[in-house]
Amino acid sequence: MNNGPKSPSILPSPAHCPYLNLRDDPQTSLAFPSIWNYCYRAVPPASVRIEHQIQVCQTARFSECVVYQRKESRALPAELQSIHVRQASSSKRKLRLILLGLLALAILSLWGVQAGVLHLAPPFDLRGLKNPSKPAGSASPVASALSSNLALAPSAKLEDTATPKLDAPTGASAGLCGVPLDTPIGTDQKFIIHRVGRGESLNGYEVTYGTSSEAILAANYGLRVPVLSNSVIVIPLDQTDPSVLPAFEVYQADAADGSIELLSSKLDVDPQQLARYNDFPQSCRTISGWLLVPRQVFTP
Repeated sequence: MNNGPKSPSILPSPAHCPYLNLRDDPQTSLAFPSIWNYCYRAVPPASVRIEHQIQVCQTARFSECVVYQRKESRALPAELQSIHVRQASSSKRKLRLILLGLLALAILSLWGVQAGVLHLAPPFDLRGLKNPSKPAGSASPVASALSSNLALAPSAKLEDTATPKLDAPTGASAGLCGVPLDTPIGTDQKFIIHRVGRGESLNGYEVTYGTSSEAILAANYGLRVPVLSNSVIVIPLDQTDPSVLPAFEVYQADAADGSIELLSSKLDVDPQQLARYNDFPQSCRTISGWLLVPRQVFTP
């Protein structure tokens, strides 16, 4: 039995706006300020500035918020919107323009291949047209040449312009970045991303995962206690020393987040750090699932 000091039980707290929840999961709230905390009182839901979350949304003063108080549903005021989300929207627009440009290039390239096949096919011999002793029922030289050229030239042309093959992925999840909840993640030090259940406590995690309350608090950037049920937190596995642990936020990614570089820009994190802590394979092409987002802790 663990006789150490008990950590606070994880209970719902009134000091938290009920409309502030995760972008992709309106029923789940984070226990700390984050750019993916969205206000569902606004229509459409939008990410809230970190400063407003700290000063209003995640305090007992949430009822003083102008968005919370207004009767009609409207868009979140620009001064309360997260600057990261505005930057991400701009990045998505740029990505769409790039994809449209690539699609146009692909269509033009395909048209050029088809035109080049017919243009570069070797000319057929017309001298056979002067041969009066052509066996009855045989195909004319024109028809034979056309048939031969149109059947063989495309395959030869397409072989020259074929797209280089990528290395074959290994495993069912090759090319996929991100993990489900409660799946070990990381390199030397392993972590899990866990959704807090009702009645769970930090002391209980100590026994289950071989960690300590101090280590859990150190691994979660800006985590406050008591921790709200249904929150999503990081738990270090088999590690009790908080001084050796980096701090993380968690993020649930999907295919719309684009490449690692675009997602790193959106989350304001170094892409190499994001790849290292999440142990991304070199074959990573698609981002889908939960991620560790490293954050720098400033000590006064």
